[in-house]
Amino acid sequence: MFFMAVQTISTSLHEKEWLVPGILLKKGVTFFGGSPGAMKSFLSLYLTVTLSQGRPLFNFKQYEKPIKVLYLDEENAEDTIRVRLELLKNGGLFTEMNIGVVGTN
Repeated sequence: MFFMAVQTISTSLHEKEWLVPGILLKKGVTFFGGSPGAMKSFLSLYLTVTLSQGRPLFNFKQYEKPIKVLYLDEENAEDTIRVRLELLKNGGLFTEMNIGVVGTN
């Protein structure tokens, strides 16, 4: 189980532009938190790759062009992130990924 918190400043959530309605703002910061093994990292990486390539996300709007995404992971080492990206690629979700990974551990 995981939870998501969206922080907004000075305007209501209804006035914001969403990438994924009610889940991910177009301009903002999104945090995923939850128990170990809740798939937070895989969900975050899936969102990163999908949006950065302009691909369909779940059953939501198809974006005409890729968008810029900043992915920060303070818990996992660089090699762990690379392995997870390869698992997504090898699972057939993506044919190519042009994502730089900089580890903090």
